[in-house]
Amino acid sequence: MIKKTVLLFAGCFMAASLFAQQRYSNQWTAGMSGAYMPSSGYNGSVFLEKYIRDSFSSIKLEALYMNQQIATDAADFRIDCGTYGGALSYNYSLEKLIPSPFYINLSIGWIGAYQKVEYDDTMMEVNAENKFVYGFTTAIQFEVIAYKSLSFFIEPKAYYLMNSDIRKMNGSIGAGLKIYL
Repeated sequence: MIKKTVLLFAGCFMAASLFAQQRYSNQWTAGMSGAYMPSSGYNGSVFLEKYIRDSFSSIKLEALYMNQQIATDAADFRIDCGTYGGALSYNYSLEKLIPSPFYINLSIGWIGAYQKVEYDDTMMEVNAENKFVYGFTTAIQFEVIAYKSLSFFIEPKAYYLMNSDIRKMNGSIGAGLKIYL
């Protein structure tokens, strides 16, 4: 049974490498992702990414939405928080160290967003307001080539919103697809 499993995985790896695309200098990608946030929420994003010459690096511009329901000290009372914004990040691929069709991409960048807080103020006093928030984002992306110009990825991500009244540190685990243009 173990030999069959090893042969199956080896066959999948070889088949995937036949369809692997080459990342070209100055190439563009477009994609989208969805994620689960352990803080009882979710997020989604769409992005454009541009590779920088032959440096294994890229710049990514991302539009994102985060929705969270945050528990409070009061019983059965939650704050709904919607965050709309964008992120600009620098990405570095470890493809020199790991052969295709698998890539590990490291990312760090800035995030800026409008945070809208909704709660019933008749129940309790919450010191949170709607405002522009900003901070850092970091991620590690595990990318697998699916077919010529299409790849899928899994991406654990962290956000640190410096001036948020609700929650400064947020994390998510998501998946998405990327199309090489």
